[in-house]
Amino acid sequence: MSKINNGSFCYSIEKVRAMVRLFDNCNESFNQRFSVEELAKLHRAYVNCAWDIAPDRWEERQVKEALKGKVPVFDENENPVYTKSTRATKEYLAKGA
Repeated sequence: MSKINNGSFCYSIEKVRAMVRLFDNCNESFNQRFSVEELAKLHRAYVNCAWDIAPDRWEERQVKEALKGKVPVFDENENPVYTKSTRATKEYLAKGA
């Protein structure tokens, strides 16, 4: 019960609700491919991404990289941008993509 009293329960339930909202709008066959833990990783990558592009619209490579902790990057035409490292991705974005 202490989690409810210190507010972390409320924060946790909001994270779950945000995940449900995101994946409710994704293709169900996409969602069924992943465990709860993997869906949480994809949600985290989506939240950290600068674009409002749902994970079921990402390329397979982006999905695999997101499961490993890499945030997907897109150009101004919403095409995927691939770099060898997170540092290279930051440099690409700093140039104004």
